[in-house]
Amino acid sequence: MRKLRRLTVKTSESAGFTLIELLVITVLIGIIAAIAAPSWLAYLNRQRANRASGDIAQVLQQAQSDAQQKSVQRVITITGNDAITVSSTSGAAGAVTQVGESGSNLVMGGSDTDGTATELTFDYKGTASAAPFVFSVTHETNELGDDSTRCVVVTTLLGNVVQAQGAECNPSAWVE
Repeated sequence: MRKLRRLTVKTSESAGFTLIELLVITVLIGIIAAIAAPSWLAYLNRQRANRASGDIAQVLQQAQSDAQQKSVQRVITITGNDAITVSSTSGAAGAVTQVGESGSNLVMGGSDTDGTATELTFDYKGTASAAPFVFSVTHETNELGDDSTRCVVVTTLLGNVVQAQGAECNPSAWVE
């Protein structure tokens, strides 16, 4: 039989990291985090605006479909920075829909090309009262300028809904 030899590991008194090495690593991690954090926050804000714009598009399509099926008028109004109300008449209480994440610091707005209308109405046929009509969503810090703005545009009187971003969120960009 073979004899098994025991392997001995030599240890020295100076094994481990020095204080300087640990400080250098800590400083490097801090620098990397300082570089990456703003980009990560901007990414999260864009994703929140995307989610809210998707929610708005869904509310608009549902309101238009409901108006057609029930042969009634549906009025869509932005009632806060994270809510939309769908009602049967202007100014009336209606179904409030949460848009995006609660407390995500989004700023929503809606306007037609004149900047006068702040609500959109679908009549009993599903025809929009104003086109183009832009529902815009941006983060309150808006650190990326127009690039972080997301919007949902009702492009035609027939109620065609399109999602856009940046400069396309200007209502005058949709006028032919």
